[in-house]
Amino acid sequence: MRQFEAWRPQKAEGGREGRAARVGACGAGAACHDSPVGRGPHSGGQRGATQVHGYGHHAIRCGLLDALIRYESALKQRNVLLRADDEPDAAVLDVLEQMMADYGQTLFTARTQFIEAFVPLFCTTYKALSGCEHEQVSLTYESHLQRGPLGEQLRSGRAKERIVGYTLHGAHKDELSLLLNGYAVKKEGSQGQQKTYLIAMKLAQYDFLRSKGEQRVPLLLLDDIFDKLDATRVKRIVDYVGSGRMGQIFITDTQRPHLDEILAMTHCRYKLFEVDHGQVSEVASDAGGE
Repeated sequence: MRQFEAWRPQKAEGGREGRAARVGACGAGAACHDSPVGRGPHSGGQRGATQVHGYGHHAIRCGLLDALIRYESALKQRNVLLRADDEPDAAVLDVLEQMMADYGQTLFTARTQFIEAFVPLFCTTYKALSGCEHEQVSLTYESHLQRGPLGEQLRSGRAKERIVGYTLHGAHKDELSLLLNGYAVKKEGSQGQQKTYLIAMKLAQYDFLRSKGEQRVPLLLLDDIFDKLDATRVKRIVDYVGSGRMGQIFITDTQRPHLDEILAMTHCRYKLFEVDHGQVSEVASDAGGE
């Protein structure tokens, strides 16, 4: 299979192009892939939810990675004890559950603050990409910690969790409900709406990463994402990412004519490469644009 990749160089200060090495070294990036919305390991198919993890480079900078690692370590040890043939030592469970409660609270607080800051940005991005006033999107964060202290939930659930052999409550079960006009987007949204939803989430994440901490500009990869989108939405997405605010962009597509149509909308300078059986060759240089 042949894959065509377009690379838009980023202008550095002083008018010179290229900062790929510096940007790549900072580890910040956002990628949009052709994948379904709301198909997380705990989505259940009905609610259009996706499991919440750390949110990339921002989480690492904020020290949340350490809390996540320690939480998951305690969770893993607790699950081993729950599956053991012998009755677990209650004192050991107490220690592990206290660790999960403490680090889980750290994750819950940070995730709550993140969602509060992220949702308005996501809604604005979706509106810009869809152009539809009647399509109202929202994200709802759901966590067991909203019910009360996690330690109490873990202690009261020991008997049932001994039967099933794993932990049923905690921050590892946190979910985001992905809603369109109040309904699960996976269930009610068209393919085009679902894909626009996913792209808007990723581009909003890009803006969030860019605005936090050291404010470095992440790389943006658009990996074969334009299928199932109507021409109007494709143009809006291209206009959005080609506005000069996104920095360095990589666009991949397996259909050269399709990619040519997309690039023609950008009015930006670009380089085009072909990847054929692992061999990369440049097939076009800077064209049009700024």
